[in-house]
Amino acid sequence: ETFPLVHPADTNGYNGVYIYLDEVGMLKKLPSNKRATAIASMCGFYPPPNFYGDVFVGRVKSKPVLANVGFNKDKDMDPGSEWIKRATSENLAWQQELKKVTNKSETQPAAVGTEGQAAKEENFSWTQDDEEIEIAVPVSDINK
Repeated sequence: ETFPLVHPADTNGYNGVYIYLDEVGMLKKLPSNKRATAIASMCGFYPPPNFYGDVFVGRVKSKPVLANVGFNKDKDMDPGSEWIKRATSENLAWQQELKKVTNKSETQPAAVGTEGQAAKEENFSWTQDDEEIEIAVPVSDINK
């Protein structure tokens, strides 16, 4: 599985930087990879995703043909490296272009059952917050 830290685009010479990871690392109960999470945070992902187990970071160039490009772990992983400094703005530009292409300009809606709004199900409704879930089941009229 790959996670794009920076997508290839004309603004970065069509160079993309990706984290390569085990997509089921959490299910395998691999340890949290705090360094990979910190790298994603430096690239503007907030909240940053959690990664589990070993990962590696690599660069590809997508034009004129897709090819792997050398990546120096000391120079390129430095927080002051050019690609990391530009990553947040590159990712924002990517997200804006994606919204244009998909005609979706709204922000992600709140999850159902959150923000005090009850989620209606067939025979019950529910709400949740960070600490608890409330389930409401209507009681039928009691015959007197």
